[in-house]
Amino acid sequence: METKSHIPRVDFHVHYTDESAKRTIEKAGDQWITAIALIRRTEISDHMPEYINYGEKLGVKVLPGVEFFAGLKDTNVELIALGFDYTNITVRNIFGVAERKDHNKKVAEKQKELFEAQGFYFEGLEGQDKEELTSLLNGNVTEKAILFCRLASRNPANRLKINALKEEHSSLWKEIEEASRTKKAYSEPTLTEAKFLWRLFFMPGKPCFIAVQKRPGEIIDAIHQAGGVVLYSPEGKFNESDWRKLIDLGIDGIMGWHGGKLELGREIVADARKRKLLILGGSDYDPDVEEWQVGSGSGALYMSPRRYQELTSYLAGKK
Repeated sequence: METKSHIPRVDFHVHYTDESAKRTIEKAGDQWITAIALIRRTEISDHMPEYINYGEKLGVKVLPGVEFFAGLKDTNVELIALGFDYTNITVRNIFGVAERKDHNKKVAEKQKELFEAQGFYFEGLEGQDKEELTSLLNGNVTEKAILFCRLASRNPANRLKINALKEEHSSLWKEIEEASRTKKAYSEPTLTEAKFLWRLFFMPGKPCFIAVQKRPGEIIDAIHQAGGVVLYSPEGKFNESDWRKLIDLGIDGIMGWHGGKLELGREIVADARKRKLLILGGSDYDPDVEEWQVGSGSGALYMSPRRYQELTSYLAGKK
């Protein structure tokens, strides 16, 4: 899927780990990408200054970013913050690695308790699985729920229960199995099962779901104080009611590209432009999966460098 393009482009949704960040920046430079936003879920790496400097050497502007859920009324919305001062104390208190560790630990302990109450077992894990469980319970993991599901699926003690759930919820299992069949990242059966378990137990409203504590207004205010922007990231599930509520709260725009062509209808685009809100997006590249590629996403993504100019002009106007 990876294609080398000689047309400059930008990408505001690029995931990374501390092990993969520099390789990802190199890949961006090789793809003629002039600016990327490095994004991790709910955390900002302590090594962000190093990545920004490395990008400068390669001619790639690196923006700090973070992706997170926020509690909006009776649901959660996914938001992405970009271009903020990552040293800001308020931002560090919300998204800093060390600052989030205690919170991660408490949530992981509660999620394990709730999942076990549903009849799942974590005793008997060995090797890497045992190490991952320890890391979870020590507060070192950001995306906790899906990892609990993976560990449960890989534990033979849960096999009978998972098979029974597949029978009981056969339509959901077939839906997820069919969707995963075309994705090489889900070639391992336990990854597909983990997604199935997440849908059954960890989605909003399900028995192991833990509501997000931060509200969108709190996050928007904090990021604005740090000189950045916050955007609604619907990822193919645009909800107009949520969008209108976020506009009232001072959202700066929307992520309209998610790995492919623009997902928004003309009316939404026209209204956002009228309000002088940003319309950005990106590939949602994940170095652990590499299903989609930096700059091109599914192969249908193209974002002009003008989007970066729009972002910098917007930020300058807020100062």
